[in-house]
Amino acid sequence: MLLAKKETKLIKLVKRTLGIIRKARVPFRSSKFSNHIYNNHVHLVLLVLKVLSDMSYQRFMEWIENFDGLWVVLGVDRVPHFTTIHKFAGRLGRRYLDILVTVSSTNKRIRVLVTGIDSTGFELTNASYYYITVLERRRPTGTVGRPRKLRAVHRHMKTTFIVETRAQMILAIRLRRGPDNDNKDFIPSYRKLSELDDRPLRMVVADKGYDCEVNHEYIRDELGAMSIIPPRKNRSPDYRTTGKYRREMRDGYSKRLYGQRAKSETVNSVIKRTMGDDVRACKCRYQNREIYFKAIAYNVERGLAIIIVIGFLGSRSHAAFPADLGYPSRIP
Repeated sequence: MLLAKKETKLIKLVKRTLGIIRKARVPFRSSKFSNHIYNNHVHLVLLVLKVLSDMSYQRFMEWIENFDGLWVVLGVDRVPHFTTIHKFAGRLGRRYLDILVTVSSTNKRIRVLVTGIDSTGFELTNASYYYITVLERRRPTGTVGRPRKLRAVHRHMKTTFIVETRAQMILAIRLRRGPDNDNKDFIPSYRKLSELDDRPLRMVVADKGYDCEVNHEYIRDELGAMSIIPPRKNRSPDYRTTGKYRREMRDGYSKRLYGQRAKSETVNSVIKRTMGDDVRACKCRYQNREIYFKAIAYNVERGLAIIIVIGFLGSRSHAAFPADLGYPSRIP
């Protein structure tokens, strides 16, 4: 009697990705005039696997065409050419990508959102340190060693993630070119989140880069949540700190709750360690899409890890997401 073959993590990840795509209601095909050989769901799954592998399109398709079990799950008879998924990545609307990020972060055990916001940078080139750092030929008198200068490189991709701190999953993304001030992305990011996710927002934790009275007013007065953003220190006396909520932060805030902000840094670190800290695409549109697929792939893998933990805990699965971590249910 042959034993049933255990389902691999790759197949579990593909099935979960397909479920998220269907839940996000991504159209099966972009046009009724398509050749019906492939569909949008297959392309999206392959793009998620591609960013997880951190390979180029051509090398990824050459590597994955030998995985027979994958093509059976996808229901595909012919392996697509690498240019097929590359062109699809460019024509897929950003609205669907925003919905996919939010849907992939959905968890039945989290009914209210406790979020942290942080920005990070992705290199637009994978130039090595030895290319960027240039040794000057002439050495000024009185200096030790050969002086160095930096070669000019492209600007980096400034990415802002809103993270659910308990599940450590990405809820929303905002992209632009850096370097620039973090504060510009705060309200647009949370406005996008409020449009995509109908779960109530309970708390927002951010670092000093987002210190602004307007940000506090938007979170507390318009969204009805609690905000913890430490005020920036300056040379002016404390009594000159402007704004009602900024003065409240100056007088003191919960260090325990503010410590949850580190979860945002953890998410940034995991994405860069597993999928690289640069983007392979050359055009702006494809670079933005690549960051979106990194976020979706991270959420899918994180969701699988949470399911495994909950299954292991069994009846004690509520311990994975405690109902009360000391977060205020409303603004005091």
